[in-house]
Amino acid sequence: MRTFEFGKSYEEIDIAGKTYQIDMSDKAIKEYQIAINKYHKEAQKLESVEISKLDFEEQKVKFNEAMQLQKNFIETILGKGTFDELYEKSGKSSSNMVELVVFLGEIIG
Repeated sequence: MRTFEFGKSYEEIDIAGKTYQIDMSDKAIKEYQIAINKYHKEAQKLESVEISKLDFEEQKVKFNEAMQLQKNFIETILGKGTFDELYEKSGKSSSNMVELVVFLGEIIG
């Protein structure tokens, strides 16, 4: 008798010693693709801003926008509430969180 088994529809990843499951169903992948496209579009807008020409308050606003963009993307992939936990583990480093975004982007394609 021949048998067939379906592959798993999720990906398990380890981030800072904790295992996270990424849903890899078609519905989830579509959602991730929308999220990554939005992330890239908004990140490009933020990167085009000349920070040196902004006053301190405007710089804080742009920084907060960038952090919110990271949070939205990461929580779309890993689930609500994961950003704050991972931000702590990252040493509260936005550049470490950008690296996580890149890592997740590579997984979801």
